[in-house]
Amino acid sequence: MNTPVYKQPAGRIILVLLCGMGILGSCASTPPAGKISETASESVAEETLKCPSAPIVSPVPWYGNARAACSITFDDGTLDQFLAAYPELDSRGIPATFFVITDCMNQGYWMDGETRYRLFSWDDARVLSGSGHEIASHSAHHVDLAAHPDQALAEMTQSAEDLRRELPGVPVFSFGWPYWRTSPEALKAAASFFSAARSGGISDDPEHPRFGGVVGDTPENIYAVGARGILQRDTEARLTAVMDTILGSRGWLVPNFHGIESPGIEQEVLGWEALPLEIFRLILDKLEAENFWFATFGDAARYIEQRNSLEIYLVDFNEEAGIYRYRYSSQLDPEEYYMPVTLSLISPAECRLVDVLFSDSEDFQFTSILEKSTEKPETLFEIPPGNGYLEVRLIPAAGF
Repeated sequence: MNTPVYKQPAGRIILVLLCGMGILGSCASTPPAGKISETASESVAEETLKCPSAPIVSPVPWYGNARAACSITFDDGTLDQFLAAYPELDSRGIPATFFVITDCMNQGYWMDGETRYRLFSWDDARVLSGSGHEIASHSAHHVDLAAHPDQALAEMTQSAEDLRRELPGVPVFSFGWPYWRTSPEALKAAASFFSAARSGGISDDPEHPRFGGVVGDTPENIYAVGARGILQRDTEARLTAVMDTILGSRGWLVPNFHGIESPGIEQEVLGWEALPLEIFRLILDKLEAENFWFATFGDAARYIEQRNSLEIYLVDFNEEAGIYRYRYSSQLDPEEYYMPVTLSLISPAECRLVDVLFSDSEDFQFTSILEKSTEKPETLFEIPPGNGYLEVRLIPAAGF
């Protein structure tokens, strides 16, 4: 029977002793012993490990232990986004999400009342997708689904079909609410087609539902993630205040742009509330100066769900070799939730970490160590999605 001995509710990390009490012998559920244990025994040169407790292993809020996440988003799919924003983002290596009006893309333009907007093509969308950006649904016809929830099912069905047809093999994951608005009925429909959705607004108040981002590392509703619409009248002070709030809470900043104005781009090509390219560059400069993890909207949402669903169990301890063996698991489909997750390992003060290995089958390999702290006994490393095992090898620290 599994006996829980530690739980961290914020990350839903569970540390469990299996197959008995105290120091464990062999467990039927562990991977085959021998390969790593024998090597580890040699590496500690027959030293006797005397550690009072197991290392603490838990996920960090954001990949690489960044202070906060940032997902740059664009709405409508106007051609200026491809002509001006895409080259700028690509030159910086910043991925973004483009929420497109799929049926309007089929005809090349979108009529917003009396205003006609030219859209980038599906060929352009494939270029963006191939460059690491996310192409996501902004509905089929940009219908206000808060005012017309009865149309949500048809809008989402068609847009999802359009995306699968034009971008074969690319997951249909994210949805952007037209006009940033939703309704209970539309939210229910979105959960049938998509795995996350972005709303938005222009409020600078963190308590307001239209605030421009997620305060803290998990949104209240993954289908109504707040974005901050970036407007022509916004000042640096206003945007900095929003950014500082997100950074201070280790949250998720979701800036939302529409148009980017650049010399030679015609008026019909420009999106709503178009910003000069130089202003867009200054905003990116400011974001890059901070410790953000830049990810598409979909990938940031994936990381949140994977992090929060992850369970870690201690399944075996080999005192002679100094090996702690853990099993990690998640109920999420790794084909859809494919992000690597960053874990923090804090060793007991009396011990020093030798290495961390993982396996998703029978063969162990070294993890990707991202950082070893010189100020505290913490090591950051990443694990692949899905289920697997970890082996943590320790030896006594000098002086113990």
